[in-house]
Amino acid sequence: MIRIADIIGGSGEDKQDKEKKKPDIHKDVNPPTNIELVKIQQENSPSLTQPLEDPDERQAPTLMELSKSMLDKVKLESQKESQDLYSNLVNNLREVCRSLNSGENPNLEAINNNLDALIDQIALGNEDFLIISNKSYLEDYIYYHMVNVTILAIILGKQMGYNKTKLQDLALGSILHDIGILTFVDIINSPAKISDKDYEQIKRHPVLGVEILEKQKGLPTQVLSIILQHHERLDGSGYPFGLKADKIDELAQIVSVVNVYEALTHKRPFRENTLNDQAIRLMVERKYALNPRILKLFIETISIYPLHSWVKLSSGEIAKVIGVNKASFLKPIIRIYFDRQGKRLEVERNIDLSKQPNIYVKEQILPETIEPKLK
Repeated sequence: MIRIADIIGGSGEDKQDKEKKKPDIHKDVNPPTNIELVKIQQENSPSLTQPLEDPDERQAPTLMELSKSMLDKVKLESQKESQDLYSNLVNNLREVCRSLNSGENPNLEAINNNLDALIDQIALGNEDFLIISNKSYLEDYIYYHMVNVTILAIILGKQMGYNKTKLQDLALGSILHDIGILTFVDIINSPAKISDKDYEQIKRHPVLGVEILEKQKGLPTQVLSIILQHHERLDGSGYPFGLKADKIDELAQIVSVVNVYEALTHKRPFRENTLNDQAIRLMVERKYALNPRILKLFIETISIYPLHSWVKLSSGEIAKVIGVNKASFLKPIIRIYFDRQGKRLEVERNIDLSKQPNIYVKEQILPETIEPKLK
């Protein structure tokens, strides 16, 4: 059985046990959801403020309350700006595809300007885009998919230490990586499972994408390499050419990893989505197909349980992930919204699970089963 710890290194499992158990990468099993067996530990949250002596002053907002109010306002404005930039990129992509379909030369200036803004925001630590990229989308999924892949690729490229120029190539190659698949839009939008015959047709989309875009002047070579090679795999099992290892451009290998993750974690007309933690496990099982160094860094960067995902704790309580622990990504920072009976708490509690050895994430929960209860 392959576990996430086998590729990340260090889950708390003892080295002797690791040597005795060698994972069988061909065995089709689901790793257990429970990370450990624990006792439930109750917590009491201390009061942060004391009442003021003067009744009039007691009614006025404290400095802490005013600061929080201002920060919340700034945060809301930031989220709106992030969502606007995301929507602009989706619309830019639609316009590029419309131009290409009409035989016109697409105007890449607008999309490049917005990609530059996205790179800058991610470089500054804006986490809104990671949250947005994890949301569900229903119509025109291919456009949202390409923008989401771009967000994840930039985040990963930043962690790889790439400079601005390299991030720009990575971003443009990512947002255009599936241009060729729009040739098969009727197939990919069909609710029926894709047949073997149709799949063989779809496997031509990287080559078609390059053929469509190589006429555009000024596209960097690496952008075309990303489009051509994003379905190649290190073990030679990919397409269109079955390239292996160092024959595959590193930027294309980054897009390979984030492309698989994004596709697994979002619904398609012919299948349901996979929860984030299960998607990571499936990817780890294919660690010889995907670059293990890049996959390891990707998991460390986005964590097993991404920001704003919902989880059920070993205590039975329901919580939202509000922070990631880089050193212990199985133990995120969470905000508890529902008690073990499913009753909404009057006051939410924040807990850093890395500091709570007796509480752990039992399972991830689909947001649509929880969020309606908050309204």
